[in-house]
Amino acid sequence: MKSLINKFVLVLALALIVGACKDSYLEIPPTGQLTEEVLNSKKGVEGLLIGAYSMLGGRGN
Repeated sequence: MKSLINKFVLVLALALIVGACKDSYLEIPPTGQLTEEVLNSKKGVEGLLIGAYSMLGGRGN
C-alpha cells in the first residue's frame, strides 16, 4: 500500500513539473508595439501624439 502511494505521488509530481515547464507561461505579449495600421489613420497618429505628450507630465513652458 505504501509503495502505491509513493508511485502516485511520484507520478503527480512529474505531471506538475512537466506542466509547469511550458515556454508560453514565460512569454509576455508586447503591449506598446506599433503597427502600420495604427499609423495609417489620423486617429492612430493623434493617439500616438497624445501618448507621447502624456509622457512629459505637463512640465515645461
